[in-house]
Amino acid sequence: MDFLNSLKRQTSILAVCYLLIGIFFVAFPGIAVNTMVRVIAVAALIIGIVKMVEFFSSQKYEKPFRNSLTSGAAVTVLALFMLIQPQAIVSIFYVIIGAALIINGMIAIQDTINLRHFQTQKNFVMLLLGIVTLLLGILVLTNPFPTAKALIVASGIFLMIGGITNLVSLGYIHGASKTVDKRQ
Repeated sequence: MDFLNSLKRQTSILAVCYLLIGIFFVAFPGIAVNTMVRVIAVAALIIGIVKMVEFFSSQKYEKPFRNSLTSGAAVTVLALFMLIQPQAIVSIFYVIIGAALIINGMIAIQDTINLRHFQTQKNFVMLLLGIVTLLLGILVLTNPFPTAKALIVASGIFLMIGGITNLVSLGYIHGASKTVDKRQ
C-alpha cells in the first residue's frame, strides 16, 4: 500500500509539473527559453558556491587533491555568464541543434544510398526523411528564433500530453489502491 501511495504522489507531482511547464511554454514561447537558461544558471550558481564553500570548510589535508575550488569557481563563472547573457547560451543551443539535424540528415541520406547496394527495393521514405531532417537543420541554423518558438510551443504541447497521460495513470493507480484496500 505504501508503494501505491508513493506512486500516486510521484505521479501527481510529475503531472502538475508537466502541465505547468507545458502551459508556460505554449503561452510564453518567447521568454520560455531564457527562463530555462536562467533557472539552470541559478542552480549552477548554487552548486558552484557550495563547491567553493566545501573547499574552504573542510580540513586542509582531509582530501589533498580535491578540485572543488576550481570546479566551483568555473561553474560559478559559467552561471554568472548565463545570468548576464542568456541569449548567447540560447544562440549556442540553436547552433548545436541545427548542426545535429544537418549531420543526422546527411547520415540518413548516406545510409539510404549505401543501402541501395543491399536491397532491391527503393527506400524513398528513408531518403525523404533524411532530406527533411537536413532541411530542418538548415532552417534552424539560418532562422533560429522563429523556428525556436515553434519548437518551444511543440515541446509545451508534448509536456501537456505527458501531464495528461500522468493524470490518466493516476486514475488507474487510484483504482488499484482501492482494489488493494478492499482485499485487506
